[in-house]
Amino acid sequence: MKEARSKIPAKAAKKLAELAVNLIREVDEAVLKRQPADVVLSQYFAAHKEFGSRDRRFLSEAVFSYFRWKGWISPASVSTEKACVASYLLDAGEVHPSILLLAEKAGIPQKDLVGCEGKSTDAKALLVKKWLGTAKAPSIENVLPKWVEKLLFVPKGNAKKHLELCLHAFQVRPPAWLRMAIGQEETVQKQLKREGIKAVPHKKLENAGAVSGSSALRSLDLDIRSHFEIQDLASQCVGFVCEPKTGEHWWDVCSGAGGKALHLADLMQNRGTILATDIRPNALEESRRRAKVAGVTCIRTRVLQESAHEIHLPASNHHISESYDGVLVDAPCSGIGTWSRNPDARWRIQPEDVKEKAVIQAGILKQAARSVRTGGKLVYAVCTITKDETVDVIEHFLEDHYAFELDPAPHPLTGAKTDGMVWIWPWQGPCDGMFIARMIRK
Repeated sequence: MKEARSKIPAKAAKKLAELAVNLIREVDEAVLKRQPADVVLSQYFAAHKEFGSRDRRFLSEAVFSYFRWKGWISPASVSTEKACVASYLLDAGEVHPSILLLAEKAGIPQKDLVGCEGKSTDAKALLVKKWLGTAKAPSIENVLPKWVEKLLFVPKGNAKKHLELCLHAFQVRPPAWLRMAIGQEETVQKQLKREGIKAVPHKKLENAGAVSGSSALRSLDLDIRSHFEIQDLASQCVGFVCEPKTGEHWWDVCSGAGGKALHLADLMQNRGTILATDIRPNALEESRRRAKVAGVTCIRTRVLQESAHEIHLPASNHHISESYDGVLVDAPCSGIGTWSRNPDARWRIQPEDVKEKAVIQAGILKQAARSVRTGGKLVYAVCTITKDETVDVIEHFLEDHYAFELDPAPHPLTGAKTDGMVWIWPWQGPCDGMFIARMIRK
């Protein structure tokens, strides 16, 4: 602790402690109004240029740890100072000097302070009991809103065990995953090593590597960045389930910033065509920028317009009618599978959001299916693990579209056979939770 205290002057540590408490209160109010914490933080830092990277990192960690453990540390009797100390320590590897000051103010003995990174959830619960002075340790079920359990998809078998795995996984910060370009794995590893960055290869996906934190990655030179993308492991699995072939023509319907389109292009060796569309022009602009950095030339982008869950191109005001070898629908969803990475979302999302997203997903999937050629693939993916947005959407679609059937695909992370519906669970990375369904037009 003395070493950590000496890294930051006492005056600066005190100032950071005050800022952390006030910022948590400010972001908490914004999240209650359904504003994403990362957006609020970005605006805050943009208005306060005086913060260096070290200060921004501490404040960000304090905020996101608060939301990750809010279900344990925010009863009415707990002060914001005490909540900040407890939640930060539950994720931290060491005790920050500002946390020492807040603990002193909150009446938590210094001898009881310890960073909990790597400890089990049960061990963390006992420490929370000590820090907060409660009669009993908090339960793992309290880390999420009560309504969530009823909407999650639970495979046949031990439902209780599966739910516990989900809950524990949501409390672990996943690493930043890299997708290294095919054939460039060794080059990327050497370049990262020179920069002091270690990417631990995935045991099955040789192009995937796990890095602790992503801030250092984003500051690398473009010649290094051109050989890899920051892309979650679950998201990479979508590309492997699509299994595009060189020279094929694909449509990435809800492309966003283009991560999955870039993966398709890599798998296709940049030969063929990929139409990347989205209703957000800014996202497509970022997609074009990333493609240029990566040297990808087979992707073209177009803006979609949306009304009553209808999607069409503004230039012609007609639905896209081309026949594609493959169509990927990475549909907008509740994002529950990303709650380990975006912990504030669990306090923003409401159960009615899940139902509304399922309606939108069904509408987009129905329209996108029209553009799949005979023998072509239709792939549906959502970074959520609710029943309404996953198996229900697919089962209803197949009931109404006799020309399509599930296309068995091997599980990208295990190689196990599937019926065409693939689940990526958050503890398998650790990574985001993802549902992927691959269908074929008969």
